[in-house]
Amino acid sequence: MIYSIENYLYSLFLAKSTVTIAVALFFTYLGEVVTLGALTVVVMLWLWQVKKNKDAVWFGATMAVAGIAIYVLKHLFGRLRPEFGFIIETSYSFPSGHAMASAVFFTSIEYVLQDVYPNARTKRIVISGIVLALIGWSRLALGVHWTSDVLAGWLFGAIITYSSIFLYKKYSIG
Repeated sequence: MIYSIENYLYSLFLAKSTVTIAVALFFTYLGEVVTLGALTVVVMLWLWQVKKNKDAVWFGATMAVAGIAIYVLKHLFGRLRPEFGFIIETSYSFPSGHAMASAVFFTSIEYVLQDVYPNARTKRIVISGIVLALIGWSRLALGVHWTSDVLAGWLFGAIITYSSIFLYKKYSIG
């Protein structure tokens, strides 16, 4: 039953045109480890520039924990990817690292920006939600993930981020 639902969703989201593939590739590259790593450094440098040093360290540490968790979870579950994909991926499928890392990145961005730009919170949440959805969709459209991989990536990403926020608030000094 679950397998047939996954197959149905796989065929539903799979890209059907070269334009769709191109758009999906753009959002997949946005969710790549290298891209998010570079953006993490940019955010950390900016936070140091605006004298939010502890937030900068917290942000970098949270992203590092996400990277480690992705590696561990993929090897723990060892789920194979769908047989057909528009790009070649060599790691395991579950959970989606793109979905998980981008969920951590964008929810963490919201947390550190809430004090700096409190009036734009709704806009940030909407934009982040759209970008997260498009990154997740891109993994499905390119045929490299099952729907449950992406959903689990978002869930694990939220767990990591909100656990990190909880610990940061609880143990932060000053």
